[in-house]
Amino acid sequence: MGTERRPRALRLPALLLLLLLSLSVACTQVNPATGKEELVLISTEAEMRIGLSVDRQIRTEFKVRDDGPAAARVKSVGVRIAAVSDRQDVEYRFALVAAKDMNAFAAPGGFVYATSGLVAKADDDELACVIGHECGHIAARHGVKTLQAGMLASLFTALLDENTKKKEYKAAAQAAVTLLLLGYSRRHEYEADLLGVRYAWRAGYDPHGMVSFFRKLKKVEQKRGSFPEFLSTHPDLDKRIRAVEKVIRAELSNPDGTLKKPPAPPEGGGVRVSEPS
Repeated sequence: MGTERRPRALRLPALLLLLLLSLSVACTQVNPATGKEELVLISTEAEMRIGLSVDRQIRTEFKVRDDGPAAARVKSVGVRIAAVSDRQDVEYRFALVAAKDMNAFAAPGGFVYATSGLVAKADDDELACVIGHECGHIAARHGVKTLQAGMLASLFTALLDENTKKKEYKAAAQAAVTLLLLGYSRRHEYEADLLGVRYAWRAGYDPHGMVSFFRKLKKVEQKRGSFPEFLSTHPDLDKRIRAVEKVIRAELSNPDGTLKKPPAPPEGGGVRVSEPS
């Protein structure tokens, strides 16, 4: 009986020690994209190392192209967007992924990927808004914030395993954690949408490209069906369109509905864009 309890008693302090070690290197800093003070467990240097590791994995699993007209278009638009991003402490890298679907995604530390299907079907304004959305994820540190939330969620479920005997309680708690993280992701998507239209506008593109792109996505979604919003990491497209249109009207448009003139681009080109390694 004693031998069954000792390992359980040893594991719990180990988990608490892990949490304390994480908090010991934590700090708070102002998020450059949102202006909010946030807890940071993962440094910029660590974020970039994570991004390099993710990039190597992506290049192992997918056909990633760094040259050719489509890849050059992604980089050309990406450089303009990155130059007006709120975050300039990472090196941005842009690449093309050979895939038919209209998609783009970002990895921590400045890595942005656009699919060949997206590049083929999106005009320059739409592509700029989508790349702006992905740069928004990077600027707001959404990737590392999700990793941090996952770390704490893993600790929470591990503590449940140690202290909760009834399986139904553990299952319910784990389901709650999953839904919480999904909601966290949806908030990130809304935030990246708004950052994306702002960055596209600052870079000289039409932010309405985000609306027209969402309408294209909606047609695709209607053909194949979609999950209920509360089970999806992405918000409902109609809600995203309304949120984007509201920001364009309130922040980026004149009273007569025409777009305001964007501010002059930063002098000297402070953005860092790296060639693929």
